[in-house]
Amino acid sequence: MPEIVDIPIVDLLLDPGNPRFKEEPRSQQETALELAEKHGDHIVELAADVVDYGVDPLALPAVIASGGTRTSYTVLEGNRRLLAIKALETPTLITPVLSSPAGKRLGELSKKYAKVPISSLSCALFDNEEEARHCFFLRHTG
Repeated sequence: MPEIVDIPIVDLLLDPGNPRFKEEPRSQQETALELAEKHGDHIVELAADVVDYGVDPLALPAVIASGGTRTSYTVLEGNRRLLAIKALETPTLITPVLSSPAGKRLGELSKKYAKVPISSLSCALFDNEEEARHCFFLRHTG
């Protein structure tokens, strides 16, 4: 079973192995841009929700330690939510692939977010990817 831990946003990494990708991106920047290309409007909507309501306490990101150490963590489930928070912190992370109205809205949301930023997220820390995938399977198939 996973351990519930608070992890600083800066230590959370988007998953380049996300099944939504045809090819694995080479960097966190490429991963962010590819997710934003696929889900740009949705990411901005998630960002607006974070600004208005905070982080959904019923949807903990599922993470594993990256490289076997507890210094950074790969988010296996919750990448879009994490990207929304990272984009609120640094809108230019994804604005190159957003429509002009979405980019403008993200910039406005970022200003509001800066007044009460989120420094860490409670996450479900799994020992390994296989353990996490079992839980994803149960969640999505019942």
